[in-house]
Amino acid sequence: MAANADIVRAHGPVLRASQALTRGFGSPWAVAALAIGTAVWLVAGAAVGYPRSWELVATVGLPILALLALFVVQHTQSHNDRALQLKLDELLRALETADDRLMAVEDVDERGLHALRATYRQDVGSPEVSGVSAAPRSGS
Repeated sequence: MAANADIVRAHGPVLRASQALTRGFGSPWAVAALAIGTAVWLVAGAAVGYPRSWELVATVGLPILALLALFVVQHTQSHNDRALQLKLDELLRALETADDRLMAVEDVDERGLHALRATYRQDVGSPEVSGVSAAPRSGS
């Protein structure tokens, strides 16, 4: 087992900011703020006669903000995926009966994944029909 002292929980400012923004973007408050902001923007447009500058806010400004939000969320998601992958790798490494080849399965192409899946399905005797397991799930 790896020493816990090797795991440093201090995050850099970019990671802290992206995690905070991701939590904020996914909150009910963000949805409410977006709805209120949209209503205010529409009312303001009607009040000033929908000038060209008002239209540019929607056609230029909002896609830029959406793209920035996408990058922030993707950064956080990638970080979380890597952390989860490390946790799974540690579980596979620690289990005596686990197949160590699975520790690098994220680097395998689609053909390799399909071959591995077929091997495991064959090992448990579960046939596949069109990529879907033919065995009924318990509790269904």
